[in-house]
Amino acid sequence: MKYLISKKLLYSFIIVILITSCSLNKKATTSQKDNKENNVIEEAIKNNFNENDSLNIIPNTEKNLLLYVSEKKDTVQNSININFFVYDKIKNTIIYKSNYDRASIKWYNNNQLLLVRTLGIIDKQTGMNIKHYIIDIKSKKITERILKPENNK
Repeated sequence: MKYLISKKLLYSFIIVILITSCSLNKKATTSQKDNKENNVIEEAIKNNFNENDSLNIIPNTEKNLLLYVSEKKDTVQNSININFFVYDKIKNTIIYKSNYDRASIKWYNNNQLLLVRTLGIIDKQTGMNIKHYIIDIKSKKITERILKPENNK
């Protein structure tokens, strides 16, 4: 009887050790993955932005892609210049990067960005010098998005 109790206790102890070691292994693997992600992002930030840049991080709707954007105000031209890259969390890599003067950028949908650029002198009447572009992150194709004027709807 005494032997049965100690045998059960021994089995319980072994099970607890196995569960604990598996849990610790999983935490170590997750920690290593997080470190690799941080290294890729830190390197990209260091290579693409200045230390004093303000940085916005905007996830897409699925939260698998992150848009890192730095905006600088150009007081001479009264405009905003952007520098950005897109980080793929699953692939752990930068999949797209660029910069534009007199522009803004945001997610258009899950795999595309909307780039709005002001070209030349701003014509507040027609807005004809404001161009909209769709950047497909996967194909890297940039397509102008033609907007119909308000009075032609």
